[in-house]
Amino acid sequence: MSAEEILAELERVLAVEREAIRAADADAFLEAATQKEKLAADLVEAGAWTRADMAEGLGRLVEDLRNNGALLAEARDRLRDVIAALHGSRSAESMRKIAVRLSVRR
Repeated sequence: MSAEEILAELERVLAVEREAIRAADADAFLEAATQKEKLAADLVEAGAWTRADMAEGLGRLVEDLRNNGALLAEARDRLRDVIAALHGSRSAESMRKIAVRLSVRR
C-alpha cells in the first residue's frame, strides 16, 4: 500500500473510531485502535513523514487524532461523573473497574 493509501485508510479508521466513541461501542473502538496502531506504523515505514507532498494530509491526520483524543477525554470525564453520582451504590464498584480498564488500555 502506498503512503497515500495508508493515510486515506487511517483517516477512514479515525472516522470509525470517532463514531465508536460517540456510540460508546467499546468493541468497535478497540478494533479501530488496533487498526490505527498498525496503519500508523505502516505510514512511518512508508516514509510519509519525510515527504513534503504528504504535509497537508498529515496535518489533517493530526487534527483528526486531536479531535478523537478530545472526545475520549470527554467520555472519560462523563464516566467519572457517573461514578461520582453512583458513589456508595452497589454498581459504583463495577463502574470504577470499567473506568480503570478504559484508562489503562488507551
